[in-house]
Amino acid sequence: MNWMKNILVLGCLLLMVVIQVGCATVVNGTTQEVTVDTKPSGAIVMVDELMTHTPVTLKLSRKKDHVITLMMMGYKPAKVHIKRGFNPVSLGNIGVAAATGGIGGVGGLVDWATGSSRTLNPSDIYVVMDLDDDSGEAVVWDAESLEEAAKKREEQEEAAQDQETHV
Repeated sequence: MNWMKNILVLGCLLLMVVIQVGCATVVNGTTQEVTVDTKPSGAIVMVDELMTHTPVTLKLSRKKDHVITLMMMGYKPAKVHIKRGFNPVSLGNIGVAAATGGIGGVGGLVDWATGSSRTLNPSDIYVVMDLDDDSGEAVVWDAESLEEAAKKREEQEEAAQDQETHV
């Protein structure tokens, strides 16, 4: 009978350890992939302490905002602001906390401490580099302006395809 009690105690302890891991940390991790591409490709990408070239997929920490700088000879430098937003996966901690009488609430603290309660936006970046006119000003992009540029590019491509089919 004692061995059954020991197994039950061990099982409860194991369950408590598993519950205390953050929901978003387990599901999404502490980093997020952000793809960066430019037209023309081959632009220098600088973010945090990393330097690489487009096209590239970066793994960025969810704990902070980031600024990606894109540079290419003959083109204006471009900056893309990546902001943290709320990650709905972290809401799973509320259910775990309710089911365990508050013990599972530690998962929310884990998610907050690791940055997993956040999501980065935009996570898919495509920038058409502007030719340098010696103005010295960088082109600055955020999620909204990238979406507008993508819509405009799609409309232009559709218009070009319509012209080709009518010719």
